[in-house]
Amino acid sequence: MSVVRIHATGEGAIRSFNQTTGHVTTSGKTNNGPLRGTTAFSAQITDTKGDYVGSTTIETKHGNVFLTDTGVLNADIFRSH
Repeated sequence: MSVVRIHATGEGAIRSFNQTTGHVTTSGKTNNGPLRGTTAFSAQITDTKGDYVGSTTIETKHGNVFLTDTGVLNADIFRSH
């Protein structure tokens, strides 16, 4: 198995956050590299610590990449929503 390292920069913003259901979406873009394109993230927050199950779609001129992951969101990013 070979490893491919991709060094890219990007930006994104929260598009929606439902405090009742714990569902969050973001959109953004990857600015450079082979994954240059638009991004969309959707996640379900599963507890008060910020654990989530989510998916990301990256649309590039060469095709789309679909990722699923789990992690922990930083609660500070939601304070203004």
